[in-house]
Amino acid sequence: MAQISGRYARALGEVTSENALILPTDFWVGSGEENATKYLLFEGCSEGQGQLVLTIHESDGTQIAEAGGCWIDLKQIKKMYQRHDGSGKWEAIPFETDPSEEPNAIVFVHGWSMSPEGASNFAETFFKRLWHRGFKGRFAAFRWDTYWSDEFGWLPYAGGAIDSYLAKYNDSEYNAWQAGSSLASFINTLPSNYSKNIAAHSMGNIVVGSALLAGVTIQNYALMQAAVPAACYDESEAIEQKQQYKHLVFTMWDELTPDDDDDPAVRAVAYRGRLKNVSSNLINFFLPEDYATSFAWEINNDQTKPPNAPLAANFRYNRFDLAGAKLYKYNMLLNLEVLDHYLTEPYEAMPFACRTWGKAVGAWGATDGAINLPSSANLQSSAFQLPNQAKTGFGEDHSGEFNAQIQVLKPFYDELLRSFGIARNP
Repeated sequence: MAQISGRYARALGEVTSENALILPTDFWVGSGEENATKYLLFEGCSEGQGQLVLTIHESDGTQIAEAGGCWIDLKQIKKMYQRHDGSGKWEAIPFETDPSEEPNAIVFVHGWSMSPEGASNFAETFFKRLWHRGFKGRFAAFRWDTYWSDEFGWLPYAGGAIDSYLAKYNDSEYNAWQAGSSLASFINTLPSNYSKNIAAHSMGNIVVGSALLAGVTIQNYALMQAAVPAACYDESEAIEQKQQYKHLVFTMWDELTPDDDDDPAVRAVAYRGRLKNVSSNLINFFLPEDYATSFAWEINNDQTKPPNAPLAANFRYNRFDLAGAKLYKYNMLLNLEVLDHYLTEPYEAMPFACRTWGKAVGAWGATDGAINLPSSANLQSSAFQLPNQAKTGFGEDHSGEFNAQIQVLKPFYDELLRSFGIARNP
C-alpha cells in the first residue's frame, strides 16, 4: 500500500530513450521493516520498444552496478485484440498479432445500452483481467448495434419513469437477433486450428444464440448474467412461473403466453425451445438476485409484451383468435386498429410480441435442456463474494466482473478459464 498512497504515491519522473531517471536520495531513506524492500510501478505513456535497465550509482554519479535489463514493447491496447464492428462506430485500428500467441480464442460480446466507448471499455477490462489470470491466446471483441443513452439504464428501485427501464430495450433485442449472422461470420475468420470460446454479457447472449442458430461452431460458451429467457433452452413446464407476485405495482406471471399456445404457427415464433438444440459446451454464470435480470427484465416481459400490457406498442397477441392469426402488428387509423401484418418471423415476434412464461436464464440457472447443473456457476455463492455487496457473492450486481476491483475477482476469472479448459496462473 505504501506505493499507491501516502509518501510514495507521487510520480517520481519519466524514463525516456534519451534521459535516465535518477531516483531521489530520500526515496531510499527510512527505517523499519516496511522499508526493507522498495517497489517501482511503471506506467507506459507512449508506444515504443526498448530495454529498461536499473543501475546503481555512488553519490558522485559513479556507476557501481547494473541489473539485467527488461525488454518491453508498449502498444495501444486496441492493437492487442481483434475488434469487429459492422456499423463502423468503433475506430478502425489494425490488430497486431502476438507472435507467441497460444491457440485459444475468446470472443467477448457486450450487452444492452452500451455506448461504443462503453462497449470498448468493458471489452478491454475483460481482456486485461483474463490476461492477468494467465490467458495468452487471441482476444476479440464484437460490437453490435444496441440502443443506448446516458439518460436511462437498469434502475434497481422505483423512482424513475417506466421508460427509464424500457427505453428501446425490445428494439435492441430485435437488433441483437439480427446481429447473430455477423457474429458467426466474424468467428469463422479466426484461425481454424484455435479453440474458439465465447463469453457474452446480458443481452449479448441473444446475439450469441442467434449465431449458434446460424451454424457457427465453438467449443465453449459462457453466458454471463444472460438476458435470455430460460425457456429458450428448456421446453419443460418446470420453467413456467405459476406463482403470481408483485414487483412494485406490477403483478408478475399473470398472463397467458405464446410459450404454451397450442397453435403451431404461434409456437414457431415464440421463445420456448428456440435454443434447446444448440451445439456447444454452455456454462451459465447466473445470479438469482441480479437487479437487471430478476427485476427490470421481468417488468419488461410483463409491461411491454401483449396481451394487456400498457407499453406493448403496435403488437397484439390474442390467444383466442383463429390459428395463424393470433400474433400481429397493427397501425392506428382514425382511432381504429388496422392490421399491418401477421407475425411469422421469430426475430420480430419474440422481442416485440412474445411474453415468455419463465425467468431469464441469467437469474434462473440450470435447465433440463442445453444447460446442465454441473456446467453452471451460481454467482450468489460465497466463493465469488464481492466486498461491496451486502448479499452473498455478486449480490445484485449485474456487471460485477467489470465493476469490481481486480483483486477480488480472481475466483470468477479462474472459474471462467477453467470452464474453457485454459490454464490459469497460480
